[in-house]
Amino acid sequence: MNKAQWWKVALLAAVVGGLAGWLVAPEGNGGGAVAQETALERVLRTGVLRCAYTTAPSFIEKDPNTGEMSGLGYAITEELGKVLGVKVQWGPEVGPHEVFEGFNNNAFDANCTGYWRTPERAHGGDFSDPIFYTTAHLFVRKGETRFKTLADFDSKDVTFIGMDGEGTNVIVKRLLPQANLKLLPGMVAVAERFMSVADGKGDVTAADLSMGASFMQNNPGKIEVFPSPPLETTASVILIAHHQEGLKSFLNAGIAALREKGILNDIIAKHDVYPGSFLPPASQVGRLDR
Repeated sequence: MNKAQWWKVALLAAVVGGLAGWLVAPEGNGGGAVAQETALERVLRTGVLRCAYTTAPSFIEKDPNTGEMSGLGYAITEELGKVLGVKVQWGPEVGPHEVFEGFNNNAFDANCTGYWRTPERAHGGDFSDPIFYTTAHLFVRKGETRFKTLADFDSKDVTFIGMDGEGTNVIVKRLLPQANLKLLPGMVAVAERFMSVADGKGDVTAADLSMGASFMQNNPGKIEVFPSPPLETTASVILIAHHQEGLKSFLNAGIAALREKGILNDIIAKHDVYPGSFLPPASQVGRLDR
C-alpha cells in the first residue's frame, strides 16, 4: 500500500468510526453510552408500579376462584398507589426463597407483600420505610407439655419446622442454635408448617401471630401459641433492588403521607383481626379528625 492509499484508508476509518459514535450516542450526553432507565423513571413513564407478592394469611391472599386479592399488604400498597398517582400491577407470585430474583431481569419493581426487614435480606435488596410491624411467636401442638420455658426448645432433640427463605429461620438460629431446623420448600402453603407440627413431623414452628391465629381459627384443636413473650417484633417493608434510591424515596414519600394522614393506622386497625398481630409504625403527625 502506497502513502496515498494509506491516507485514504485512515480517513475512511475515522469517518466511519465517528458516524458510528454519533448513531449510538443520544443527543446531549456527550457521546457516552445510553443510560439504563431506572426503576423510578420506568414507573413515572408508564404510570405503573409492578409488585411481586407472596401469598400468606392476612398479608396477601388471593381467591383461587375469582382471583380477587386481599390482606394488609395488598390494602396498603393499593392505597400507596393512589396517593402516589400510579396503578399497582400485581405479579408475579414468588416464594420467600426467591423474593429478589426478579430484580436481576427487571421482572418487577418491588415486592409489596410486607416482608420483614432483616440484615440477611439486605444482601439481596433494599427496603422502604416500615409499613407495619409484626410479632413472631412459637406454635406447638395442642396440649403440648414438654416445654416450660424458651430455653427448653434449645436442644438437638427439638425439631423446628421452617420454610426456605422465611425470616423466622434467622430468629431460631440465633436464639435457639442447638435446635434442629427442618425447612419446607419456599412455595408450599404457610399452613403446611403448622400442620407439620400438628401431625408430629416437628415439635414447634415460629411464625407471625396473624398466620398462626388464622390457622387455629380454621383448624381448631391442632396447635396453640406457646405462652411466652414474642420472640421478636420486626418491621415489615416493601422490598426493592439495590441502587434504586429514586424509587425508594418515591415510595417513602407515599408511606409518609399515609402515616401522617392517619390512613395507614386506619388500614392496620381494620386488618388486625387477631388483636396485636399488626402494629402501626411511628405515631401520626398532623392527623385531622375525619
